Amino acid sequence: MPGFDISNWFGVYVPAATPKAVIAKLNSEMSRVLNLADVKERLAEQGLETVGNSVEQFDVFFRAEILKYDKIIRESGARSD
Repeated sequence: MPGFDISNWFGVYVPAATPKAVIAKLNSEMSRVLNLADVKERLAEQGLETVGNSVEQFDVFFRAEILKYDKIIRESGARSD
């Protein structure tokens, strides 16, 4: 498909009923670790780029990914058998 760009990404999900304070703490600690120089370096050696964005930023990104792939699937006529 012309203009199509795909990349791998990783995210962490928790059950919907997880308290916001727990989510905030997990996000804070994961972002802190992802920003450690040795972690960034080790992941970069594997071709990975760390982001460590906010819960809200990841939600926006994830929803955009869903819309992107929904459009691609619909336009391609792909079906699962």
